[in-house]
Amino acid sequence: VDNLKGEVCGAPCGYLLVHPDLPNPLNLLFLKLSPYFPVDYILMVMIVLYMFWATTKGIISIGIRFLWVNLYKFRRAATAPQGLLAATMLLMLSLAGLCYSLTMAVAPDYSMFGSQKYCNHTIALTNERDCHDYPTLIVPCHIGAPSDLCTPTVTSGYILGIILATPVLGIAFYYLQWLFLLAFLFALIWNLVRGFIKGFGVDPFEESAEDIDDLETRGLLSAIGAMSADSGRRRVGKERSVDPRRWLFLWLDRDQWAKVICRQ
Repeated sequence: VDNLKGEVCGAPCGYLLVHPDLPNPLNLLFLKLSPYFPVDYILMVMIVLYMFWATTKGIISIGIRFLWVNLYKFRRAATAPQGLLAATMLLMLSLAGLCYSLTMAVAPDYSMFGSQKYCNHTIALTNERDCHDYPTLIVPCHIGAPSDLCTPTVTSGYILGIILATPVLGIAFYYLQWLFLLAFLFALIWNLVRGFIKGFGVDPFEESAEDIDDLETRGLLSAIGAMSADSGRRRVGKERSVDPRRWLFLWLDRDQWAKVICRQ
């Protein structure tokens, strides 16, 4: 909502928010904790790990799908290699989306400028900034702050450059946020109703009838392979073992062996 009334040029700029009016709790929390290093870093790492864990949990729960077509499922000791490769690619793409979300949505001011502040008071006669008598006008840097006083991070600079060069990405991200909120509310209501009817705590690794047949087939094949390997090891062991009677025969016939060695 804040992007609609706080933006500069709307869709042509990718809905960049310059002067936010609505408070962002996480952004304010990071700005308050920024002087107390490394508390802000620890909190950022916790948020990143939580988002990464949630993404991984979602991929494991629903599997690899294309729309409603289920391509690969994740099962204990029975996941297809193609499914693992596809999940790895999705996690790598999610890291790119996570970087964009942290910079533009979760904590934009902190991600762009950290703990930087600037004086927002200018003397009319000298056109110089002086906040000696106005300490409340020393405010944190934001995207609309003067570029000569606030230096953005390298990551935010790349992201802002991409959005300004291709505004369609910012527009898509903005409307996908609304779509995500609607899907989240729908999924929340659906799972609550379904949970009250069928019960909560469903294991995502719970096997269906098809999965059980596949696991039984895999179990039989592995059992046959194990039996073959065990019989092969026993056969090799028998071939390598030496009968004690043979050793006795060789000891008794040592004179014959000595003659053979002398001839050679």
